[in-house]
Amino acid sequence: MRFVDIFRIAFAALVQHKLRNILTTFGVVIGTYVLVLCVSIGWGVRVAVKHEFTKHDQLRRIQVWPSYQADEKEIPPNDVEVKGRMSDEKRARLREALVRRYGPGGTRG
Repeated sequence: MRFVDIFRIAFAALVQHKLRNILTTFGVVIGTYVLVLCVSIGWGVRVAVKHEFTKHDQLRRIQVWPSYQADEKEIPPNDVEVKGRMSDEKRARLREALVRRYGPGGTRG
């Protein structure tokens, strides 16, 4: 069988099954379109997300603030008063802890 004979048989089959060939071609075209659309949307979303993450410098920055140490004179006496029965050493330790916990602006941290 020669190449020309094979070509004639294939062409005859295409002519005989017109609807099947049209539907197959239509399916290939639609499938290719959907594939290109999905890839381009995925690429576009990836680029947009990357752009949003890189344009905000705050997402890559860590800020550290020094802690506030209140002076014992600034604290009202009622806020650091330790009530109850205990030794003087324990009362002093608890008072120091209350002074350390006292935050800026008169609030406990």
